[in-house]
Amino acid sequence: MPRRNLFILFAAAAISLLCYGQAIRNQYGATLSEALAIIDSEYIDEVEPRVLFEGAMNGMLDQLDPNSGYSPPVEYT
Repeated sequence: MPRRNLFILFAAAAISLLCYGQAIRNQYGATLSEALAIIDSEYIDEVEPRVLFEGAMNGMLDQLDPNSGYSPPVEYT
């Protein structure tokens, strides 16, 4: 295998590891995703995933200042 190809493979592997390290930085994203999955599979009534998502967004932004809030795409346009 030519050295150039080996260098390209090594560079791609290094960049992939760096990106992976950045992706797992937010530990709360996985918890939120798991909570949504549990509600979807275990809750007694059918719940629209978009309603849960918007509720989570509203809850997070309500913790900030009074001028912050979530606007769904329908309201934004």
